[in-house]
Amino acid sequence: NLQNRLKSRYGISLKEYLDLFGKQKGVCAICKKPESIKNRLSVDHEHKTKKIRGLLCHKCNVGMGHFEENPEVLKEVIKYLGF
Repeated sequence: NLQNRLKSRYGISLKEYLDLFGKQKGVCAICKKPESIKNRLSVDHEHKTKKIRGLLCHKCNVGMGHFEENPEVLKEVIKYLGF
């Protein structure tokens, strides 16, 4: 169940997840949209420290993974897009 998964994977309770969800007003920390693919926002964490950064929609979570959380690559993406 969700409660067990949150505790074992991220070390947080369902209440902590719901508190974060409420703090973010139910939207993704990056794109500010509600989840549209999966049934809940994903917990985003720093893989080395396991520190939770926030909740992300599936698209932003997968995007972060594809760019390997590399700031230099993300800067290049921004330049490529013309910003």
